[in-house]
Amino acid sequence: MRLAVCIPTYNEKENISGLIPEIFRYAPDAHVIVADDNSPDGTAEIASQIPGNVSVLLRRADRGFANSYKDAFAYALTKGADLILQMDADFSHHPRFIPQMVESIKNSDFVVGSRYKKGGEVVNWPWFRKFLSKGGNTYASMFLGRGVSDMTGGFNLWRRSTLERIPVMDFVCDGYSFLIELKFRALQLGFKPLEVPIQFVDRTQAASKMSGKIMAEAVLRVPVLALSKPPKNLTQFNLNPHTEVLDDYKPSAVGF
Repeated sequence: MRLAVCIPTYNEKENISGLIPEIFRYAPDAHVIVADDNSPDGTAEIASQIPGNVSVLLRRADRGFANSYKDAFAYALTKGADLILQMDADFSHHPRFIPQMVESIKNSDFVVGSRYKKGGEVVNWPWFRKFLSKGGNTYASMFLGRGVSDMTGGFNLWRRSTLERIPVMDFVCDGYSFLIELKFRALQLGFKPLEVPIQFVDRTQAASKMSGKIMAEAVLRVPVLALSKPPKNLTQFNLNPHTEVLDDYKPSAVGF
């Protein structure tokens, strides 16, 4: 199974040079796709110089968390990925969990790396941030979860066949709500999830991208999603025409 690892970045130069080699340590045949929002700190340039199966999408227009993933998904599918992994750039999602997630998807349609399933944990967050995160997940799960304990988590693995059924390109959400909507639409379409407990460690380098606006959007979006109908059409994934591909990846005849 050909695995693509999709990582949205903005000013992550302190993390990206260490993260990508660590991904290859646990998934040596993976194709790493960095979707960078034209970081002024040079994240894209640093990532493009890392050896291995690495592609960098330099995004100068329509920037933002959700749009970064839309570009990364489109590029991964174009290059023939069978499995598509989402993860953060700051080591809060450690690559050591990737093999277990890949193994688990054999028995599911998508896998959630969960902070809140039994055995998972959050490390180095202050009590109030843990309270907000846990409360947000409880709120989202109450309306939408249907058995997924970590609706806002960003460490997720998708089968190609699952992702292609979700109308990702039509989403208008960003931040937490984009992650929530992905899982909700999959559940709404009847896809089977499986949660793998993970240890989530707060970033130690660079600044968090979380904001009050993103949190407010998630709160307001959840009831709207709960009242929406299941999507009927397949997604047409298209790379943003303004996105520049650095070190265009060319898969071999035998795979990644």
